[in-house]
Amino acid sequence: MPMLVGDRVYTVGVTSKFHCLDKKTGQALWSHDLYKEFKGRVKVYGYSCQPLAYKNMVILMVGGAEHALMAFNQKNGSVVWQKHYFFNCNSSPILINVDGQDQVVALMFQDIIGVDPISGELLWSHPHYTGYGLAISMPVRGEDNLLFLSSSYGGGGRVLHLSQTGGKTKVEQVWYGSRIRIHFGSILRIGDYIYGSSGHDGPTPLTAVEVKTGKVAW
Repeated sequence: MPMLVGDRVYTVGVTSKFHCLDKKTGQALWSHDLYKEFKGRVKVYGYSCQPLAYKNMVILMVGGAEHALMAFNQKNGSVVWQKHYFFNCNSSPILINVDGQDQVVALMFQDIIGVDPISGELLWSHPHYTGYGLAISMPVRGEDNLLFLSSSYGGGGRVLHLSQTGGKTKVEQVWYGSRIRIHFGSILRIGDYIYGSSGHDGPTPLTAVEVKTGKVAW
C-alpha cells in the first residue's frame, strides 16, 4: 500500500524499488533500490513493507546488518538514520505512543521491536519467531498499552503490555497462544476483542479473541 503525504506518494514495489512520486503527475522525484543500495534482505515472495510517514521522514523495514530499519528524508530521499541487525519479514511498521513517547513498532523475522522514530534508537525487543520469515500482518495496539501480534507458520499470537518506567520501556508478556495464527489479513481490535482470520492452510475461520486473556470467544 502506498503512503500519501501532501502532494507526494511514497511507494515500494515487490522488487524493493522505493519511489517518491508527484501525486498529480506521477513524475519520479527520487528513488532508491533497497536491495542493491543498502543490501536489504531479499525475501522469497518479494518486498511488501508499507512506508510509514513520521514528521519529515519515511520509515521502512529493510533488514540486514545495521539497517534493519531505515528513515529517509521525505523531500530528497537522503538517509536520516539506519540501524540494528534484524532479519526482515513481510510486515510493515506502525506508530504507537507509550505513556507519551512515540515509538515505531516493527514485527521482524524472529522478534518484535520498538525504536525511537527520531533517532532509530532501540527501545525494546521481544522474541516472536515465524517460520520462513512470513510474518505479514501488522501488530495492533490499544489505549491500554496492550500490543497484539500474530503470525502463522509456528508464530501464534501474543499480547505484550508496554509501559514507561524511569525513561525506559518495560515489556511484559500477558499471554501467548499457538491457536491464534493470523497469516496476512488485517487484524481489528474493537473494545476488548481482537478479530482476524486464523490459519494458513485449509479453513481459516474468522476468530474473536479476548485481548486480555487470549481466550477464543468464537
